[in-house]
Amino acid sequence: MPKEPTPTVRLLGEELKKLHITFQYEYSVRRKHVDIGLREARILIEVDGPCHKRTRGKDFVRDIYSQMQGYKTFRFSNEEVQQNPQKIASFIQAELIRYTQ
Repeated sequence: MPKEPTPTVRLLGEELKKLHITFQYEYSVRRKHVDIGLREARILIEVDGPCHKRTRGKDFVRDIYSQMQGYKTFRFSNEEVQQNPQKIASFIQAELIRYTQ
């Protein structure tokens, strides 16, 4: 069962909604779950909390697996999203345009 998005993931989601970007929280690619997925563009967004400092190697392997499935993963720290969610959302919007052209 999908978990609820963290407050920071919700903050980013609200900014994406303002830009009229369609996404899904707790998106699944086979057995991998990510914070936000943009299905049509095959873009995955991860907002990494403090625990990810200990799991960088595992995260790298997960990202490679996603790439092999045709997805591009973007990772942002909680701090990056909290400090400037509009900038992160604008970056995602630019990548969305790039990947769908």
